[in-house]
Amino acid sequence: MMFGNIIVTGFQMIASAGFSQRNIVIAALSLAIGIGFTQVGELFVCFPELVQSVFAQNCVAVVFLVAVIANLVLPKDIFVDGAEAEGAAEHYKEAQAENDGCAEFDAAQSEGTEAAAAKLC
Repeated sequence: MMFGNIIVTGFQMIASAGFSQRNIVIAALSLAIGIGFTQVGELFVCFPELVQSVFAQNCVAVVFLVAVIANLVLPKDIFVDGAEAEGAAEHYKEAQAENDGCAEFDAAQSEGTEAAAAKLC
């Protein structure tokens, strides 16, 4: 129950910050590296005992550290195909509203090619 509550609270925090491409990358990267590093405890053998005790068996500490570093390193504005991620999403929604019922748009959208669908009709 406690861990589920922590996870849901984390999702709420990410949702309040917005599901931007940058936030999704930070969350995915920190979870993948944090959980992966704790599964291979031998990675920390060359570190002092204090570092081993904190990071080798505690995925929360590794996730936190990776998230903080990624937040500092990744650029604030991530661009997708020359457009800002939020701008591209807004453009896609506008195109979807304008081209509602267009057969070519619907076909491109169902194939998962949102960029192509936004350019059609």
